Amino acid sequence: MKIEIKSDELLKGLGLVQGIVERRNTMPILSHVLIQAEKSICLLSATDLEVGINVSCPAQVAEKGKAAVPGRKLYEIVKELPSGMIVQIKEEKNFWIELQCMKSKFRISGLDPADFPTFPSFEGEEYGLIDGESFHDMIEKTIYAVSQDEMRKNLNGVYVEPIENNIRMVGTDGHRLVCVDKKGTIGGLGKKGPLVSRKGILEIKKIIEECEKEAHLALTEKSLLMKGETVSFFTRLVEGEFPEYSAIIPKEGKKKITVKRTELLTSLRRVAVIAGGKSPAVKISLAKGVIRISSINPEVGEAQDEVPAEYGEEEISLGINARYLIEPLSVLEEDDILIELSDESSPLLLRKKEGRDYISVIMPMRLE
Repeated sequence: MKIEIKSDELLKGLGLVQGIVERRNTMPILSHVLIQAEKSICLLSATDLEVGINVSCPAQVAEKGKAAVPGRKLYEIVKELPSGMIVQIKEEKNFWIELQCMKSKFRISGLDPADFPTFPSFEGEEYGLIDGESFHDMIEKTIYAVSQDEMRKNLNGVYVEPIENNIRMVGTDGHRLVCVDKKGTIGGLGKKGPLVSRKGILEIKKIIEECEKEAHLALTEKSLLMKGETVSFFTRLVEGEFPEYSAIIPKEGKKKITVKRTELLTSLRRVAVIAGGKSPAVKISLAKGVIRISSINPEVGEAQDEVPAEYGEEEISLGINARYLIEPLSVLEEDDILIELSDESSPLLLRKKEGRDYISVIMPMRLE
């Protein structure tokens, strides 16, 4: 193998694969990036067996070939090279490579590229299409609710399913649930959707941010595939049955409160400072024309705040983990949001004032 490639192109490609390169060194080859030179392309590949990525970079290929090189070390070297310069990469004996840029020269020890894991085929599948910005927005609005408890595997990802002409994405950790609908299709997606791992969905988000305006997606028996102009990506599906989430979403709350999103968000953040901890407990009190938010922390002190709201029914109070309200309010863009609930012990439903294409359901908590 012998190629020439611009340092900026190489750095961009290596930046995309860095999140996937395995750092725990359970299998040495997984800490390596596979470099493949063919025609006018340098193909960079990385996998941890759960997810995998191919990034195509334009290059001048003098000799075809492939090499497996330590991913983190290669990235650190290229990051320090001057921008816009030509990098020469040449394969040597015993899986070594030589990298040269201007007067800088490096020799790096690699592994046998034949040991690099094979990827699923991206060809011959039926791909659907969703706008990259829309899919990115869906991920932003659901990923925070996905459980990170390794004991609850069936909650360790986002659930995806078709709803008429839309794609629905659902995330839950058992204490709150988020459901988002957007127009789009996924090839091969039947009535029962896949459960996509948290890591896999975050890598798709990163790919969309960096280089893809559209997401071409296909579902196979064990993987979700994404294919773009310069990137192809797969993520293994999470095993396990996702909960029957539709039964958790209240149809309609008896009490409805309309409030300015930014006002409620900033008020919650202020009171949560006193509440502290990973589960900042606050008291939400609804009264005519106002939402009162308060917290008592014996070790710190007390906090009280209030926000004007459209509400004219009887007073009601409930305990809420402030973070469970702050996170959905932070990703919404609407000026006005609607809160629905039936009583102090019922789930709180937060959505846009108009429509139900975004729904957040939060379970109340008991305040001592």
